[in-house]
Amino acid sequence: MAIYRMLRDSTFGPHEISKMTTAYEVALLELGITDRADPRTEIIAAAIIHRASTGEYDVQALTDFAMRKVKLDVPRITPATANFVSPTPLCEKPD
Repeated sequence: MAIYRMLRDSTFGPHEISKMTTAYEVALLELGITDRADPRTEIIAAAIIHRASTGEYDVQALTDFAMRKVKLDVPRITPATANFVSPTPLCEKPD
């Protein structure tokens, strides 16, 4: 529901809002996000509104932009960030 709340008091017209909400719903479907409380919904909504504020209202362009943005903002887990413990080596040096 992030985009609907964010657009409630906006100056966008009904046509533009329809395009943005469609892009929002498509992005959620494409990313498999079903939980509307998922923090990524805020990132998607903000990205779509930001892009639309530049005059872009093409649904596919808004969707693509939001999907790229959410994928970039999702933290990546790496061995350094996950307290990675290496398994025992398969070949140990003999004493």
